Amino acid sequence: MGALAPPFELETPSGEKASLESFRGRPLILNFWATWCPPCRAEMPDLQAFYERNQGRGVVVIGIDQGEDAKAVNEFLSEFEPRITYPILLDKDGEVSRKYRLFGLPSSFFIDSDGIIRALWPGFMNAEVIERNAAKIF
Repeated sequence: MGALAPPFELETPSGEKASLESFRGRPLILNFWATWCPPCRAEMPDLQAFYERNQGRGVVVIGIDQGEDAKAVNEFLSEFEPRITYPILLDKDGEVSRKYRLFGLPSSFFIDSDGIIRALWPGFMNAEVIERNAAKIF
C-alpha cells in the first residue's frame, strides 16, 4: 500500500487490449476473480451496483479474471445476473496476479487517480466494505 500500482496490459474477452495506464487519472478498483470462485460470484452484484452509482464520479471497476479463456468468461458473463457492465480483463497466465502478489481469490485493490494503491481487501466484499475502502481513493 502507498506504492504505485504495477502496470499491465491485458485483453478483454473480445480480444481488445487494455492497460492500467489507460485508466490513469481515475480512481479504480481492481477486482481479481474467477468464474469457479463462489465468493467472487457473490460480490459481483455489489461491485456492479457500486460501479453504476459512481460512474459520474469517474470511478472504474475492473474485473481481472484469473487463468481462464475468453470462451469460459464470455459464457459466464452471458448468464450472470445482474449484467456486468464494468470492464473485464483476462489474466490468462497469471502474470498480473504475480505482480500484485495475490494469495487468493477474490482480492481487490483500491487505486487512487494518481495510480497509488490506497487499500487492499483480500477476500469477499459486501457493499459496506466496498464503500469503506472506496472512500480512500476519492
